[in-house]
Amino acid sequence: MLDPAIRQRALQEIRENIARSGRHIYLVAADTHPRFAYTIGVRETMGFEIILAGAIFYLRNDVADIVIDIASQLKPRCDWESDEWESVSFDVAGRGSFTLRHVDSSWAKILMLGAYDYYQMNEIPAFQIVPDNVHWTVDVPNMRVPWNPGAEPVWRCLSTNLGHIQCPKLRLRPPIWRLCAESESPKLCGGRRVIGKSS
Repeated sequence: MLDPAIRQRALQEIRENIARSGRHIYLVAADTHPRFAYTIGVRETMGFEIILAGAIFYLRNDVADIVIDIASQLKPRCDWESDEWESVSFDVAGRGSFTLRHVDSSWAKILMLGAYDYYQMNEIPAFQIVPDNVHWTVDVPNMRVPWNPGAEPVWRCLSTNLGHIQCPKLRLRPPIWRLCAESESPKLCGGRRVIGKSS
């Protein structure tokens, strides 16, 4: 269980990053599943959060830069429930082009724990950032459909209740949660511990 004082400091830092740059970005890395990054705060202006899952083609700092760049390109163009978002292409200099795809709530509830904790909501709409074909890698899941370890074996260790699937014990390398805000230098991203120990 996370110490309440540490949790409150983390929530305050999230609030400050949202006030300063319109978003807070979590970059999560663990030994048993691919890295992913997601926003907290974009929903306040857009009605949804964004997440980049997998994409091992990119280095950690690239992932943070991609999420920051795409978040800054978002404009209230249309209703988040429409399919129009899926036809918009986002170019990120030196890193390719990306599209957005609706995220099924089963994925969001597994990966976006910080957003659910921050907003204390049962549902948070989200879009997946999907790399173009040149930059797509096997660890980029199809988050449009419900999470299924059979369909997305690279991500099977997200659940501890799989029974027949043997996943290695989760070994976390501190710091496992990395915070990036638009105002920070990408080179510093990953250098700050955000929520302390996990249990």
